[in-house]
Amino acid sequence: MTAINGGTAAMHQQLFFRPTPGLGRADTPIDRLFLAGASAHPGGAVHGACGVNAARAALAADGWAGPVYRGVIRAAHRRLYR
Repeated sequence: MTAINGGTAAMHQQLFFRPTPGLGRADTPIDRLFLAGASAHPGGAVHGACGVNAARAALAADGWAGPVYRGVIRAAHRRLYR
């Protein structure tokens, strides 16, 4: 069963089960690639929030603390995807 706003309506994708803990950020393991689609957190039913999350992540990565931010995110991704 699929959902109109992306993802699935299965129980493992509902409420606190989605997204998998640690994967709810707009950042990806690929440098300067951010998720902003309806399947990104918090989902397509929250109009505009996916894009806002991606824009905030992109601005944080390019801001004055960008190198520190990117280092923290890179370390988190290494730990999650090892």
